Amino acid sequence: MKIVYFYAKDGKKIGPLNREQLDDLHLTPDTLVWHYGLTGWIPYKNLPKQAVKEDEESPFDKFCAWLKGKKKTTVKAETPAKPGVEKPVEQVAETTEKPAVDKQEVVSAPVAQKSEEKSEKREKTRRILKKILIGFLIFIGVAAVAFGGICLYGYLKYEYIPEKRLNEACADLETKWAEADSYEKRAMAVKILSKKAEWGYEDVPDSDIDQKFSVPKRKAAFKLIEDGAYRGDSWCQFQMGQFYGYEDTYHVTINYTKAAYWWKEAAMNGHLGGYDNLGWAYEYGQGVSKNMTKAIECYRISAEGNDDYGLYNMGRLYETGVTVPNGYHYEQYRSYHGNGPKYSGDIFVRSGWDDWDSYEVYKHRVTDYKVILPKDMNKARAYWKKAAALGNENAKEKLQRVFE
Repeated sequence: MKIVYFYAKDGKKIGPLNREQLDDLHLTPDTLVWHYGLTGWIPYKNLPKQAVKEDEESPFDKFCAWLKGKKKTTVKAETPAKPGVEKPVEQVAETTEKPAVDKQEVVSAPVAQKSEEKSEKREKTRRILKKILIGFLIFIGVAAVAFGGICLYGYLKYEYIPEKRLNEACADLETKWAEADSYEKRAMAVKILSKKAEWGYEDVPDSDIDQKFSVPKRKAAFKLIEDGAYRGDSWCQFQMGQFYGYEDTYHVTINYTKAAYWWKEAAMNGHLGGYDNLGWAYEYGQGVSKNMTKAIECYRISAEGNDDYGLYNMGRLYETGVTVPNGYHYEQYRSYHGNGPKYSGDIFVRSGWDDWDSYEVYKHRVTDYKVILPKDMNKARAYWKKAAALGNENAKEKLQRVFE
């Protein structure tokens, strides 16, 4: 076998190499080299040109046997004095008689091949894992961008744009409120207090406008109408009655007594709607004592003023006629078998026997009625025709149902 060589580079021992491999490296003359049989490292230029002949036992075999029982010898390279010149190797004192060699520096061909195969497998696994990681990171990035886009779209569609439109609508209403004259401001005040106001802004819910624009102005709107009512304005007086009389229409606590009061004030100032609503209050006893005579009187005045609701209500009363309680009288009756009074509140008169059973006599109170408006379908039809001509939908429906 041939002698194996080692050479020093950057403080490391590189080898083993045969002579042909060593010469093919074209080392500098000062590069330190060593082979078995030398007592220390020598420059490459001092290496004999002809290889030393082998002993009967191969130096390489001797070297491997020696390596098994000896410690390592460390070679430390010093910093080269000049650039471009190989670093010299500092020879460390041997701990044994012969220089130590790292066990990993001499590797048999099968072991080196297995190590190379393992290295290739590790590299292949690393490349696969790297691709998987890159794919996962790309997926995460795409998902994050898509999720961000969806969130941005949702924010723009459901928050930013609706809020912007609402702010623009409220700003426009604030301008109208500030610049409106007295009549326009009263109309806006009624809408502010209404539960079903229609503001007419496209893509802006009326409920949102109510919350942002109407709610802060309800007290001011109510005071505006109330002040007009106390000044004697019949329209404001009628509207105050509407506020207090219609619970499901306005943001005002229901109070039929106040409603009847303001309708009466409006009627006394000539407002036909006040007469009509006051008639409703007298008819059903809302805020005032029930009085059909006064109700008919109010409806009649409203109808004579050509108010469509007054005309409709007069037709409705003529459709059925109106009777009212007018005193009372007592009627006697007998109750047999001792069963007692037949009606609650009856007055006992006497008891006795007839041919076949006992009986008791009671007096029963009977209410008398008086017709104050007779039933007259011709007059009802005449009133409904006038109301329908003024656009009253209830009157139109009555004409179709009764006289079709």
